[in-house]
Amino acid sequence: MASWLGLSFELLCFNHSSEIATALGFSAVRYQAGPYFKQKANGELTGVQLDLVFKREDKVFTVCEVKYQSGTVGLDAAKQLDKAIASVGEFKNKTVQKVLISGGAVSRNLEDGIHFSKVLTSEDICKMD
Repeated sequence: MASWLGLSFELLCFNHSSEIATALGFSAVRYQAGPYFKQKANGELTGVQLDLVFKREDKVFTVCEVKYQSGTVGLDAAKQLDKAIASVGEFKNKTVQKVLISGGAVSRNLEDGIHFSKVLTSEDICKMD
């Protein structure tokens, strides 16, 4: 059930990517949005998956970690995202803005602006409609 809720929340965020771009302040910039998967040459997934990436015309990548879980989202989310971003060659020498979109509670140490430039909650997304 939890994985289904997580996938549904990711789809909700993807379907509201224009509202998320507005909330993050770059809606006037052209962009492409969608999930990112890194594959091997033979087509197998290597395990790198980013929930929602905005490839912006201003040469900034906004990478969103989308989490929907019953417990509080903690530092593990930031560590996992940092590891995934480091493995994507397209991000090297580019500006990467990291955003957390949470369907539940977020630990205080993630709201400090050090790990993510912005934290959006499900409440913030519901206000966008």
